[in-house]
Parts: sequence; C-alpha cells; structure tokens
Amino acid sequence: MPFTHAPSFRIEECDPGLFLAMTAIGAVYRYEMKTAYNLFYVAKSIFLDKHRHRESNDFTRVKTGRNNAQEIRGLLCLLTMASWQKDPELENETFMLQSLLVHSMRVSGLDDTLIQAGDLDWETWAQKESDRRTKLLVFCFLNIQSIAYNLPPGLLSKEIRLRLPCSCPEWTAADAATWEMLHQNTPNEQEYFHIALQNLSLPASGTRVKPSFTSPVANYVLLHGLIQSIICTQQILPFPGPVSSSNSQAFFEAALRKWTESWQITPESNLEPLDPNGPLPFTSSTLLSLAYIRNCLDTGRSKVLSSWDPVKTASFLHDSPPLKHNWHVFLAAIHATRVLGTLVKLGIRYVQHSQASVWSIEDALCGLECAVFLSQWLREVGDMTRANSESENQRVLVKWVREIVQEALVSISSDPHSTVLSTPDELATEVIKLWTLIMQGSSPWSFMGAVADVLIIYGGGFT
Repeated sequence: MPFTHAPSFRIEECDPGLFLAMTAIGAVYRYEMKTAYNLFYVAKSIFLDKHRHRESNDFTRVKTGRNNAQEIRGLLCLLTMASWQKDPELENETFMLQSLLVHSMRVSGLDDTLIQAGDLDWETWAQKESDRRTKLLVFCFLNIQSIAYNLPPGLLSKEIRLRLPCSCPEWTAADAATWEMLHQNTPNEQEYFHIALQNLSLPASGTRVKPSFTSPVANYVLLHGLIQSIICTQQILPFPGPVSSSNSQAFFEAALRKWTESWQITPESNLEPLDPNGPLPFTSSTLLSLAYIRNCLDTGRSKVLSSWDPVKTASFLHDSPPLKHNWHVFLAAIHATRVLGTLVKLGIRYVQHSQASVWSIEDALCGLECAVFLSQWLREVGDMTRANSESENQRVLVKWVREIVQEALVSISSDPHSTVLSTPDELATEVIKLWTLIMQGSSPWSFMGAVADVLIIYGGGFT
C-alpha cells in the first residue's frame, strides 16, 4: 500500500474497517476469493455504519470530518476490489463506494494551502504525509477508473490543492533520528500539486530549471493530472479542427516533455517493476505512452470495457477511425513501441508469469491502448508502403518494431525464423500476439483476463 508508512505503522492502531479492507486485498493476491469477498462485505458494513452515524450527528460530522484518513484508505481498498473483478454483485457496489469515497475526500479536505507547516515530530509528520499521499492516490485511482470505463472523473485536478509527496529517503527513513537528519537537509517543502501542474504547462524558458517534485509518487500523481487534462481537453474542444486540435496537442507534448525530464532526474526512476522503492516509476513510464496516445485521439481504446464483453469491445476497436499521420501520431507510435521494447527486455514470459507482482491494472490498460494503437499504425503504414508514400521516419520506426519483435520471438518461439516479418502488416499481427501473450498470464484480477480476451478476438479479426 503506497500510502502506508511502514516504519511507523502499528497494527493495533489500525481502524478495524481499514484492517479488513487491506486484508481483503491481500486475500485477492493469494487467490483466496471467497475469503476476500467475506472480508469485503464486513469492511463495507463497518464503513457504512460509521457514515450513517456521522451523518445523523452534526457534532460528530464536524469533529471527524477532517480526521477520517483511515476510512478513505479502507474505501479505496474496497473500491479497488469492486472495480477490477467481473462480479455483478461487486459491480453494483462500485458506484456507491465511489460516491462515498469522493464524499469522504471532500469532507476531509483537499486544500493544504492554509495549513502552516510548523515543527513536527517524526510520527506526526508521517501521519500527515500518509494522509496526503492517500488523497493524492485516490485521485489517481479515480482517474484510471474513469479512463478504463469511460466515466466522468470522480475528482478534478483543479480540486486538489495538496502538497506533493516527499522524497523516498524521507519516507523510508527507519527511525526518528534518521528522518530528522534527512528532513533538516531538505531545503524546501514540496511544491503544491496545482502549482507544479501549472508549471509543467508553462512555456520552456532559456534556462533549465530543476523541478521541485522529484519523487516517484509526485511524478506519478502529476502525470495523472496531465492525462486528465488531455482527456478533458479532447472532450470539450467544440470543433476539433486542425488548428485547435494541433495547438492543444503541441501544448501537452511540451508539458509531457517537461514531465519526462523530471522523471529522468528523479534518483529512484528506473524500469524495474520490482524495485525496492516500489513500481511507480515503471508504471509511470507505461502511463506516459497512454498520455501520448490520448493526446492524438479523441476517443479511448478502452471506451467499451465497462461492458465486460470482449466481442463488443473488439468490434469497437476494429471500427476505430483511421489515424491522422502527423507528428503527434508518430510520437505516440514511438512511445507505444518503447513500452513493448521495455517488456521484451524484461522478458515476455517473465512478465506473463509474474503478473501479480510486476503487472498492474494500469499497465494492462496502457498495454491495451499501446497494442491496438501500434497495430493500427503499422497496418496503415503498410497501406502507405504499398503506395510508396511512407516517410523515412516511418521506415525507421518500422525497423525498430521489427527488431523488438524478432528479439521477442527468439525467447518465446521454438522456431523464430519461421515467422515472416517482411511487411508492416505482418509486424502488426505479431505485435498483437505478443501483447496477448503478456495479458494471458495468471492474475487475480478479472480485468486482466478481460483485456486478454479482447486482444485475442481483435487479433483474430485480421487472420
């Protein structure tokens, strides 16, 4: 749980509802689904009883309004379980839990700007930092839920006026003395989320200014803020003609480049999903590809996933409008290729058989968008190749995709040289096959299997 401060966490101080909700998630990862469901419903009843009692008592509501962080964490755990399992009963719980979670967030407070920092001891600081991280991660979860199921955002980025999370060394300090030494050497408090998000959108200056939000969680949260802005902009552009659309795409590409610079200078950034500091740098790198893809499309590839119908979803993907072959689309294709290349370097079989530990829901969602986008791009470049109208940049990228696919086939195929990869269309077929193989691993989350089923049917439509 990224919001749990492990060095100061005490199980005896944990709210019963939160404890049961966290245990339910743990049971899911152990594939103990019956136990997970039982824990889920007990935890839910605890939170609902608390909510009803609080709402019926004005004094209690005021007193506890800004001190319900454990409830928020517990509701986040329950909503996570309800959102990614294919179960009609759990699906019915999703909207109720989301509404309750958003309500609890707003009651608890989303504005730190009027709070004086002051001198805090280690445990008080850890509690406040954990509370802040919880709220920021709820925003991220609601955002990915919105993307996956084509829902309105549960919380808008403009509502969040919290400071960004601290650095990894401060967060993981094992004791008060170590934390005190690190904290004293930290020159400034972290920037506010809304200010850092605005700074990403400012035009680049002549001098390179080091961002003030260099921590994996801060980078992750800000990228979610950018993705939400990209999607909302795509939806509200009244006339998505060449001028307005191109201007917004260039604007967000500049912001994403600045974000990437921050990711690169963050000490903990790497592409290892099992890094001791957590998988967020890896997950952020896959989310970056989704950001570039959504920046050049006015509709998402996951739009009909909420139906849990792979045939319907695959049909929607097949009927996607053709891509506009401009620089923005080419840039998105580069990033989709980069993600596949990263997974091939890690090992396709390794990722497939280690889904529970290295492959998150966000990674799967980004993988679906990357797979379909790159496949479509390759097929359309294939049409251009037959007409002798492809560009040099497109030829270079096709060559890179071919090298990645060939490297993957060496490790997963008994006869890799038997696969013909002479045309972009043949490459597109293999790209879908590779992504399908990745998604077919063992995962406790039904959503992963749903994505795999979609890719199987989608890929079969071209054979």
